[in-house]
Amino acid sequence: MNDMICLAYIGTGTQASYGLWIGIAAALTLFFGALFVVFFNRYRRNQKDAERRARRQERLYGEDRAPEGYDNMDNFQNMGANDGFQDASMESYGATAAVENAPVVDVEVPTAQNAAIPHTEEDRKKQARGIYVGKVHNIGRRSSQQDSFGISKDGQALSSAGKGVFAIVADGMGGLSNGGEVSARVTMSMMTSFDRMNGQERGDKQLLTMLNQANDDVNAMLKSAGQGKSGSTVVAVLIRDSSLSWITVGDSHIYLYREGALMQVNRDHVYSVDLDEMAARGEISTFEAAKDPQRKALTSYIGMGKLAKIDRNIRPLQLQSKDRILLMTDGVFGTLTDEEITAAMKLPVTESCNALDQMIQGKNRPAQDNYTALILEYI
Repeated sequence: MNDMICLAYIGTGTQASYGLWIGIAAALTLFFGALFVVFFNRYRRNQKDAERRARRQERLYGEDRAPEGYDNMDNFQNMGANDGFQDASMESYGATAAVENAPVVDVEVPTAQNAAIPHTEEDRKKQARGIYVGKVHNIGRRSSQQDSFGISKDGQALSSAGKGVFAIVADGMGGLSNGGEVSARVTMSMMTSFDRMNGQERGDKQLLTMLNQANDDVNAMLKSAGQGKSGSTVVAVLIRDSSLSWITVGDSHIYLYREGALMQVNRDHVYSVDLDEMAARGEISTFEAAKDPQRKALTSYIGMGKLAKIDRNIRPLQLQSKDRILLMTDGVFGTLTDEEITAAMKLPVTESCNALDQMIQGKNRPAQDNYTALILEYI
């Protein structure tokens, strides 16, 4: 009898144990199933958001890339070298405020008291249509300045019959030899090309010709000087009437600031883009993509020989009153968040420049890179 009672207790305990483990397994299944649904839905939302952004950028800006190099784009003819190029002086460019039918104001040291900068809506209405320009340009904590920039002084008229306003920012590649010289050569070459042109060619084609002339000039300079590997990024814009054309190589950024919102219009030419695409196709894991030591390596830059990638818009972007175009090196957007840049853009142009400079310095980074930003406000 006692044996039967013991067996009954054992049987009951075993059933209870099985029930407990079945309950735990069911709970874990539900938990991980819920996690899967959450992350899968988030993945689908991110994919849809990315597709919507791509479609929106395509509608607004258009784009063209040359994965096999620039020689297959539009079959353009290279411009002849300018014999006087070596004597070109960067002093003829620099930071200026280029405004049609309004005073040209040097904003080398921005100040809120600058009379040419409109601070009220009434002041804006009194000014002729044009572009106000401000800039930030600082060496940071580096031993040398490898950023360069240029803004056209001549041909400032924004009418479709004029040459327009041309602006460029170039960032010499850190860690490589003579990065500063290369970025300066890129700027000087494109500014010289702009000076020679009459403005009759379509903006996107003109920028493409100027860019490839600069690449040829840099490649020739590096070869003739027997220099090692070197290069530069470049972002450049051309504004005629209310139409904006842009072109980029490398990882510097062009932003559109409109009605309080900031959006990057170009794509970075860095290896991380390729890695993330490989991970999305399942060729490598997301962990491998995130931890690859070459994520930040440039995949296209001026001075590499034949350019691997070029980003530009074919259809010009139509600017609206108070739109701002920002050209920045990674010393700016790599230090400040989009929210911080957006906050600075709510101020008048020169005060925006001061705000960016002060915020970067306020970060007090021990290895702060050179940083350069141009702000072009369409009025």
